[in-house]
Amino acid sequence: MIKKISSVLVMLLAGFFPGVLFPGNNSITKIGEWGTRNYLDVAVQDHYAYCAAGYAGLDIIDISNASLPKKTGNYNTPGRATKVFVMGNYAYVADSREGLQVIDVSNPYSPTLAGYYNREWWNAEAVYVKGKYAYVTSEFEGLDIIDISNPSSPTPVGSYNIYENWHYDGIQNVVGVAVSNNYAYITLERILSWGDKYPEYTGEMHIIDISVPGSPQFAGMYGNLNIPMAIQVKGNFAYIGDGSEGLVVLDITDPANPSLVGNHDSRGIYDLAIDGNYVYLARYSNGLRVLDISTPTLPYDKRGFRYSWFGRRGICQR
Repeated sequence: MIKKISSVLVMLLAGFFPGVLFPGNNSITKIGEWGTRNYLDVAVQDHYAYCAAGYAGLDIIDISNASLPKKTGNYNTPGRATKVFVMGNYAYVADSREGLQVIDVSNPYSPTLAGYYNREWWNAEAVYVKGKYAYVTSEFEGLDIIDISNPSSPTPVGSYNIYENWHYDGIQNVVGVAVSNNYAYITLERILSWGDKYPEYTGEMHIIDISVPGSPQFAGMYGNLNIPMAIQVKGNFAYIGDGSEGLVVLDITDPANPSLVGNHDSRGIYDLAIDGNYVYLARYSNGLRVLDISTPTLPYDKRGFRYSWFGRRGICQR
């Protein structure tokens, strides 16, 4: 009998840990580690992990031998690298106030700048790439759609501005983005008021029709969230890591009326990844947790599918 083995990469405050998940045995085993950076996100392609390293830019790690990962290259972006998406020979980095940085990673030992896009008062938070477009969320605004067919000259084609459409008061932060079919799904958090010690937050997911990239249109919204840090879409469901509310599952079959259909009390989710019937949750100081989502309305924790590494900031599966 052959057992399916999945591997996960979990980002830590001081690097990352490759791990192996054995579904049949309900166990997770750490198989290696590497880390000297304050990593915020990770993407994997072939035998390399691409790590958003904050003010240190982009690190590239050779994971062909997962028990002995080693750094091969770095590109020090001018801003603070918070998220990374890799496709083909390019890594697309959300670089905070320095916008979208496009890095040529065809030579993992010597990555180089291919191009960039930035504009005044822009603060790139997250990025998702599909086809010839990069979908970039910005801290105080919303979603920008950028044509990356020429990596040396990324060109803006359309945008969806939260403030212009909704005129929200207070500070807002658009933190997550996922794209599926003709829709982009973005999550945002807003500060409603300042308490004695901590601010009071509310969160939302907006669904944007991107069938015409030059003119993205509001399609629907779900507004009963807390602090939605991460979002992934699979089929007719959106999975959101929502701060103190844990994992939230929304039915997005009708974009105009997304509805809550499931949740799990896995608090403190910073990032998540989906593979098959499992969702992997990076829960910052609460460790790695794996939920079975074969029935999306009833996500459940399979006993033993957790690991308490310190400081999990991001995650991907391969």
